[in-house]
Amino acid sequence: MTPCSPENASTSGGSRFATATLCCRTLAAPWGLTLALFFSRVWQDGARLHVRLRAAKATVEEVAAEIATLNPGVSRERLMKYVEVDPEDASHVKGKVNWSTEGIAVLPESIGDLTVGGTLHLGNNNLATLPASFGDLKVGGEVDLVGNPVAASGPRFDGLDVRYSW
Repeated sequence: MTPCSPENASTSGGSRFATATLCCRTLAAPWGLTLALFFSRVWQDGARLHVRLRAAKATVEEVAAEIATLNPGVSRERLMKYVEVDPEDASHVKGKVNWSTEGIAVLPESIGDLTVGGTLHLGNNNLATLPASFGDLKVGGEVDLVGNPVAASGPRFDGLDVRYSW
């Protein structure tokens, strides 16, 4: 690990805390992660270090494979049949996604990584709940959830135009 230097160090302190010099070094890790390592010359009892790791966004292919794994009888190949993935961003669909009437009962958290240029059709499946990441979706058109049990509760998501009935 490189020693502290003016380029990679910051000093902080306060009336109740000892002054500490923190150094940061970033490392490339497997699966596209970047780790930031912080170390200090002064450690306090009860000191905390919070680390948040975020992997690269899931690709459309990965999301389709997860859907197929979570839902017996659903095929990744069938889900991807008419999907046009952006060659420059594998998490972006150039047009619409039609995953209606596929027998999908569960969506993975990774669905929130996707960007869909057109409408996202998920109608007439068996979705009773939606993952917490659903609100992170970016959809250029509407999200069709018509004919799913979740339509009865009609959850709303900022930035998504969701249709629950005709």
